[in-house]
Amino acid sequence: MATSWKSRAADKNDPDVKKKDLYGVNPLIVEEEEGFNLRDYDDPEVIEHIESLCQSYMAGSYVPPPIARVDDDGRVVVIEGHCRIRAIKMAIERGKNIPFIDVLPFRGNDAERVQVMLRSAQGLSLKPLKIAIGYLRLRRMGHEVAEIAKSMGKSTAHVEQMLVLANANSDVHALVSSGAVNAYAAIEVVRKHGEKAGAVLQDLINGNEGKAKKVVTRSDVNEWIPPRKIIGNIYKSVDGFVDTFDKNVRVRLAELEKLDVEELRNKTIEVDAASLLEIFRSWSKADEAKKSKLEAGLKRKEKASQMDLAGTEEGDEEK
Repeated sequence: MATSWKSRAADKNDPDVKKKDLYGVNPLIVEEEEGFNLRDYDDPEVIEHIESLCQSYMAGSYVPPPIARVDDDGRVVVIEGHCRIRAIKMAIERGKNIPFIDVLPFRGNDAERVQVMLRSAQGLSLKPLKIAIGYLRLRRMGHEVAEIAKSMGKSTAHVEQMLVLANANSDVHALVSSGAVNAYAAIEVVRKHGEKAGAVLQDLINGNEGKAKKVVTRSDVNEWIPPRKIIGNIYKSVDGFVDTFDKNVRVRLAELEKLDVEELRNKTIEVDAASLLEIFRSWSKADEAKKSKLEAGLKRKEKASQMDLAGTEEGDEEK
């Protein structure tokens, strides 16, 4: 019976284990292609992530191998695992002896290289703006939205949203990168306001100054919409109201429709009071739901503000 990976792979009667290529490479010769990786290496989260990986290498812990290719000049260029390569080199600088690392060979074209980089599931995920820029890179290579979605395991709607963000102006990108604006909130504003999106988002940020909530989110940019049940009741009451119109009322409405706003002032028409009251009741329920939603939001913000204040006071006491 086979008792090791090597013996199982060598056993012709064992169809379940096959040997694949894995190369031992001097980590100091592994290079990065300038501009390929979309990570922001000045991002504190990325810096912390690389430091954590470095500590793993220093301790001799297992870290999954990076993926690299050999270019036409014979250079070993990393495709996936840029943070790991940086962490390894950092560990070597700190005195750790790492003469060779395992590297998985990459075989594929330029678009597939981008896809592998975007799909990277090891460690720290790319942020939405960087993913959006990656999708735009694939789009400029001639790939259709549906192709990108399929290759990334995402919906076409998701890719289209990300492309809206990728094509937004630099001021929008700066606000999203700074963390002041949620990526999906930015997408909504860009769709509604186009070139003016940056200014609209900046106004929303200014409106949050002094509040516990610091990040502009979808709830800040989307208008409140009644729940489906309430919308259904409103439509039902309006439908019933219109059904009460007799021929004379409809003729009168057709005449009034030809007038402008000023001419319509003080004009009246007789309608069924019960049906009109039903519309008012439906509207009242919607208005109550809206007020309840707003009050709940204010309570959450107030609670968050109190928690922030408590945290500040504790910090002051420690000082």
